[in-house]
Amino acid sequence: MYLELKAEHPDIPELHFNLGTIYLRQEKWPEAEGAYQKVLELQPDNTQVRVLLADVHKNLGRADEVLAAMEKLVTENPDDPELRYNLDAAIAAFEAKGFKVSMGGSWNFPGTRGR
Repeated sequence: MYLELKAEHPDIPELHFNLGTIYLRQEKWPEAEGAYQKVLELQPDNTQVRVLLADVHKNLGRADEVLAAMEKLVTENPDDPELRYNLDAAIAAFEAKGFKVSMGGSWNFPGTRGR
């Protein structure tokens, strides 16, 4: 149903958002990424979608993208404790997987040099 509506109304961000959320729940990461990217094309300042997209990137193992996006969100919204919590949780999750993380975009995976 959403796919049909999306085809008929490609410029309605709510359709892409809902489709992205369905894909997220089904753990269809590339499809969720595409849907959320479309929302951001239509609504570039949509903080909720930017957080969800960072979660998709986390599940795809893209540490650089997750941490850069979350750092940017925290910088843009310094009074939002939930965003700070999400950044701290992302850092902890990647450190638990062996990434060495420091603020400002410097992290690497064991056995690699730099990003």
